[in-house]
Amino acid sequence: MADGFELDAPGLVARENHGQQLFGALGESFRPAGLLDLEAVHVGGQFAGALDVGQVDELPAFQLGAVGQVGVLGDGVVLPAARIGLRHVRPGDRIVVSGSIASHGVAIMSVRQGLGFESDILSDTADVSGPALRLIETFEDRVRFLRDPTRGGVATVLNEIARGASLGIDISQSDIPVEEAVASACEILGLDPLYVANEGVFLAVVDPSVEQEVLGILRSHPLCSEARTIGTVTGEHPGLVLLKSGIGGSRVVSMLPGEQLPRIC
Repeated sequence: MADGFELDAPGLVARENHGQQLFGALGESFRPAGLLDLEAVHVGGQFAGALDVGQVDELPAFQLGAVGQVGVLGDGVVLPAARIGLRHVRPGDRIVVSGSIASHGVAIMSVRQGLGFESDILSDTADVSGPALRLIETFEDRVRFLRDPTRGGVATVLNEIARGASLGIDISQSDIPVEEAVASACEILGLDPLYVANEGVFLAVVDPSVEQEVLGILRSHPLCSEARTIGTVTGEHPGLVLLKSGIGGSRVVSMLPGEQLPRIC
């Protein structure tokens, strides 16, 4: 971490106990996901804790090129039966969202700006690798595509799918899960939930033959109880995402215009 925490003695290698607490906490967060076992990070035989601004780039093993980041190196396995990619998306496929959207971005904005709402809005930050992996293991190549709608939100990911696959996407506003408190906050702040960042949600494009089974598996998981089908891939209007509104009209949903609000990363 570069200049991210208050330290008694800032330096190239800061007080070891600060870094151990930081990386130990990260390890506890990652361990339930089975991703990695992280207690501390060592560079060239020395513990790398907190660094002054500009000194991150001096580390030979971690050329991050940026300030205020944690570099994590992990490994994984290739799932032979998986066929995840835009080239596998085809007309008729269903678009499933694993849970309610926009709560993370609204929660961050409310804290940063000191906004008070009647109901507490909590970030959706969570590890959803378990349910995502189960979908791949269960349905193999019938799961066409997976993506987390972070920066730019759901709207941006849908546009990336439409443009990358050269296909169209139809979604329905009434099918998009947004918590009531989040929807109200977005209305007050002038935000469209489709463009608000998420941290514990993913989008899955799946074969229509397994749509209901996919929803059943997701809804059985406590982090995905609000999973819904929000749209369909179509051969019409390639490269465009069309939203059917609650009053029956339709509009084009574009990529995120301008800056992400709130700024997440």
